[in-house]
Amino acid sequence: MTSVRYLSGFNVLLLSQNADIISTITNALEPFGYQLQVAPDALAGLDSVMTNKQDLILADTSLPPLSGFDLCRSIREEPRLTGIPVLLISGQAANTEETIKAFAEGAEHIFFTPIVLEELRARIRLSLQSAAKIRLANEERLRLKMMVRKRTREMEETTMGVVAALEMANSMNDED
Repeated sequence: MTSVRYLSGFNVLLLSQNADIISTITNALEPFGYQLQVAPDALAGLDSVMTNKQDLILADTSLPPLSGFDLCRSIREEPRLTGIPVLLISGQAANTEETIKAFAEGAEHIFFTPIVLEELRARIRLSLQSAAKIRLANEERLRLKMMVRKRTREMEETTMGVVAALEMANSMNDED
């Protein structure tokens, strides 16, 4: 088995009412430095995501009153949350229909039981790294956009100054 470097200190929101899933995920992530917060349903999860900084969401597909799929769609439709990776957990065996539905709703991945913990940690690490790269690219895009606006304003001001100077020179020539 190859050694994998884990990312610690990230906030992971786990949405599940299943005690076995909560225990398994907690035991799999906390020793690696992930900060885990648990919410019992989709509405509490949405509230937590809107008010707390979450780096990644793990959601059970069978959440009340919204399914994990519905939660994923809601998160993807909220502009402030689109960059947060969502990984789904299904209590079923591997299922192509649920996999396709998960991807259609914007999930990064769906895990089926039994969950392979090393794969879970690897997928979380990969999703966090990808989200960080996207966030940095968006910040750089915004920085460049602001720089272009500033340079454009400077050029417009310079152009207006040149135009004013030319108009003044023309009016002086007209007086002669």
